Amino acid sequence: MFCLLRVMSLYKRLYLTTVIPYEKKGGPPSVEDLQILTQILQAMRDDSDKVPSLLTDYILKVLCPK
Repeated sequence: MFCLLRVMSLYKRLYLTTVIPYEKKGGPPSVEDLQILTQILQAMRDDSDKVPSLLTDYILKVLCPK
């Protein structure tokens, strides 16, 4: 099953919406997955330039591993 996390970000009085893909597995998310998601959310909160690379790394390493 596949679900999406929706995140709102405030930037200069504009709300920007992005979607972080999340794949529901048989149990709860792993600690590593939660740490990665937390890093992404913190970068979004801080309006960091790292957001695109963090999202890309998350998708490639967690959702589409080798």
